[in-house]
Parts: sequence; C-alpha cells; structure tokens
Amino acid sequence: MSEALSALDVGAAIIRLSTAVGERVLEVREASGLSALQLQTLRVVADGANMSTLARALGAPKSTVTSVVDQLEAMGLAVRGTDDEDHRRQIVRSTAAGRAQLRDFDLALAGRIDRLLASLSPARAHRLRELMRRLPEPAAPMPLAGPR
Repeated sequence: MSEALSALDVGAAIIRLSTAVGERVLEVREASGLSALQLQTLRVVADGANMSTLARALGAPKSTVTSVVDQLEAMGLAVRGTDDEDHRRQIVRSTAAGRAQLRDFDLALAGRIDRLLASLSPARAHRLRELMRRLPEPAAPMPLAGPR
C-alpha cells in the first residue's frame, strides 16, 4: 500500500487542521472578550487607517465599521484623529491598550497552536509550517472564527 496521500487525502487533512486551528481561534477570541471584527479592526489600524480603507480591508460596510470603531474607542482600544494630509479625513489608530490586547491574543493563539502541533516532531512541525506558508493568500480577509 502506498504511503503517498491523494489530493483528496491532503485536502481532508488541511480541513482537519483548519478546523482544529479555528477551534483554538474561537477559544482565544472568546477569552479576549472581543468580536472577530473588533480584533480584525485592531490589526488593520495598528499603523493607522482611514475609515474607507478600513471598510475595504474588513470587507464590511462603513456603517458597520463606524459602529465597531465606536465600540473600540469606548473600550479605550482605538482612537480617531484627523489625517495630517487631509483634515477632512479621519484616521483610526489603536491605542497602547489596543496593541497590547492584540499582542496578547496573538501570543495566546500561538501557544494553543504550538500545543496542537506538539504531537509532531519538531522537524515535522517546522516542515508543516513551511508548507503552509506556501499556500496562496486568500482574496478576502480571513474571519477570526465566529460571528462578527
């Protein structure tokens, strides 16, 4: 019997891995107390973004983005300011607390993924990471599991 995996076997393995990672994302996201869209917004505005750019990056209507930014401002995780080049335009930036929240999320998620891959030898875990990096980037933003 051949040990080579068929394309369907590989696809099924990727789906299993994706599901397992998605479960960990959901656990960490729920523990953070933030929605998927709030976390995605913090990631996009880390270096500052105007509302139109933010809406495009999130694939969400401007009204939804405005509501999310309002929520993040109320939590002290983001601030609005005017664009230095065009004072009519508003720029959203994460605060130090917002950057810390995102960093904590990323560290917690990385730890959960490391534990997920702990059954693999270090060499196989490294090889899997290298292979996954070669997969094409998605055309749309990736949800952080669960409702926005």
